[in-house]
Order: sequence, then C-alpha cells, then structure tokens
Amino acid sequence: MAKYKIKKENLNEFWGLFGKKKPQSLQQVIDSDPVLNKLDDELYDINRNYIPKLQKIKDNDAESWKQLVKYGLVDPKDFK
Repeated sequence: MAKYKIKKENLNEFWGLFGKKKPQSLQQVIDSDPVLNKLDDELYDINRNYIPKLQKIKDNDAESWKQLVKYGLVDPKDFK
C-alpha cells in the first residue's frame, strides 16, 4: 500500500475531504422524524397524567425529587 505524506499546510484541506456535519440537538432530530414526534407527544400525555403525583414527591421528598431531575426523568419547568 502506498504511503501518502500530508504537509502541515494542507492539513485543513485534508480534513475537509471528509465533510463537516453540523451536530443536531436531540429536539431537532425528534422534530424532523414523524415517528419520534408522535412518540414524543404520547410521552408528554403520559407524563402530564402523573404531574399531581410528582408534585407530591416534590413537596414531601426533596431527595427523590433531586434524583428525578438529575437523571432527566422530570422537567422542573412543568412544576412552577
């Protein structure tokens, strides 16, 4: 196999051959896919039903509430 030498001046051009993709956020991926969008809506409806129970946890058990928020299971903005 032949060896190729890349000069330091041409390094940016070399990496440019592989293309650059802008990273997408998870929300952008969900919004662009109809199946994921439908699942997101269904999960929101399920979570909305548990808001009164989660409100009790927030009021009575602060340590459990912190764990739920830490692991991303609860969005604190829904409880203000």
